[in-house]
Amino acid sequence: MLQITLAICDLPFREHRENINSPCKGNFLTIIDLLAKYDPVLKLHLSENNPNRFKYISPAIQNELVHIIISSKVKQNILQKIQNSPFFTTITDTTQDISKTDQLSQIIRYVMLEKDENNQITNLCINESFLGLREGTYQSAASWAENILASITEMGLNISRCRGQGYDGAAHMSGTYSGLQKPRICSLCCS
Repeated sequence: MLQITLAICDLPFREHRENINSPCKGNFLTIIDLLAKYDPVLKLHLSENNPNRFKYISPAIQNELVHIIISSKVKQNILQKIQNSPFFTTITDTTQDISKTDQLSQIIRYVMLEKDENNQITNLCINESFLGLREGTYQSAASWAENILASITEMGLNISRCRGQGYDGAAHMSGTYSGLQKPRICSLCCS
């Protein structure tokens, strides 16, 4: 929560010296130091007498905390918009990462309805959001279909609002007889 507080207040995290004992150590470390004065567990953790050398307050850790906290909040916000949308479309593609593991990209295109004070629709906005990568273990269309459906379920999206699918040109993705376009997902989302 400290990272979110600093971000909301538009305050920088760090100064020139990244040392807990420095008088000018930046907002993040200053607040951690202040909290340690009232929290004995945190005070012991930060003390020089602590046998554990790892304090987890380095700039890299601060950046990682910001990334984890902020990215999860952004994703929750996007998912809320998709859940409130009247319908959406899945767009998927696969690629291999550096370790040769197949990754399924998750992109959702959704419609946002803007309404006036009388609750009348005034505008229609189409948004497209990348929601991450999902590791896959097989290269068959059936396994990718299971991955896509599991992903939609995990995101809390109602499959009955899915109105379309988008894939690349690879046979296991777009083939109408054995690919993902085969009625296995279409029957669920493109009714």
